[in-house]
Amino acid sequence: MKLYFDNAAAVPVRPVTMARLAALAQDYSANQEASGAAAEAVRTALSTAEHRLLNAICGSKAQGRSVLWTNTGTDAVRAAVTAFLLTTEKHGAVLFTDGEHASIPPALDMLPASCPRNRVKLLRDGRIDLTDLSQKLSERTRLVVFHWVQSETGVMQDLAAVRSMVKSIAPQASLLVDAIQGAGKLPFDFEAVQPEFFLISGQKFGLPGGAAVLYSDEFRPAVKKIRSERHAIGRVPPPFCLLLAETLGGRLATMSGDLDYIRELKERFLAEMKEALPDGCWRETVPASNASPYIVHLLFSGGAQTYQGAILTRIMAKFGASIASGSACDAETGTPSRVLTAMGLSRDEAYSAVRVSFFDHNTPDEAAELARLLARAVREY
Repeated sequence: MKLYFDNAAAVPVRPVTMARLAALAQDYSANQEASGAAAEAVRTALSTAEHRLLNAICGSKAQGRSVLWTNTGTDAVRAAVTAFLLTTEKHGAVLFTDGEHASIPPALDMLPASCPRNRVKLLRDGRIDLTDLSQKLSERTRLVVFHWVQSETGVMQDLAAVRSMVKSIAPQASLLVDAIQGAGKLPFDFEAVQPEFFLISGQKFGLPGGAAVLYSDEFRPAVKKIRSERHAIGRVPPPFCLLLAETLGGRLATMSGDLDYIRELKERFLAEMKEALPDGCWRETVPASNASPYIVHLLFSGGAQTYQGAILTRIMAKFGASIASGSACDAETGTPSRVLTAMGLSRDEAYSAVRVSFFDHNTPDEAAELARLLARAVREY
């Protein structure tokens, strides 16, 4: 049995999705930059898709916002940071955490010395330390870059509380929300958070490509420079944009039922783990109440032996199962996960981590089988 539980990396694409992409490619094959009726039809379809995406995510706050289509989540990160960079009057201090996706620090490295970068601490449970945030916010703060759902541990941040604090201390600051692990999976209170940048990626909910930056129109001149003057971001094939808006809108409409099913998968997996492995051999890294149901993060340390997550992942691959090491790097590199060490975990704990991530193509029986195989991997370690 081939078991795929690395959905936080990329969700497998269903045949029906590829068929829909092919149909859109057939209907909208023209270059949107060209002249003529076919190109005009593509531009109209893209405009409709933009409004559909904004209304689905932003609701009553859709007005005054636009969409920048990108190919990948990493492209979305770089585009958003570049848009901030090109808005010169926004230069000032930037705040972020060690919990951000690996693409964030290199993107922030593009910023000049006039944008000093300051890290905000993470608590032991992975949440942003709001006390530290309040101390580091100032009248010089211009950009705050935080994730919504942490891609490694699944920790969900209270971004409404973050937004309230940011605007009370640094009202001039813009908020960039990396929503790539949450958009299309979890409900987001856009009205409470109102981020200036909101990043999504179709690969995280079953598309073969396509991502987007939802941004405040104050950054529209900068986005125009990125596209039309600097050619820094390539044009995304229209069918991917159309499929992204269409699919995400459909997922939001059925989200309640989807979440119930994902919780069932997670509960079945954890129940089987408790049956298959003794107490003390493993534990959940963060409280379930504070984590996305789509991700479970485990530590295999604290007992008689510590098991390296990267090695367990390779053993599972031999069994035909796909999971991920909780560490950002392989065990042999000598560098533990910066996310886990920022949360205060020891080096051994960070190396013992494993991430299992769910999606609706998985079944409860597969989740149980995965747990049994993971127990076998521990016994054969």
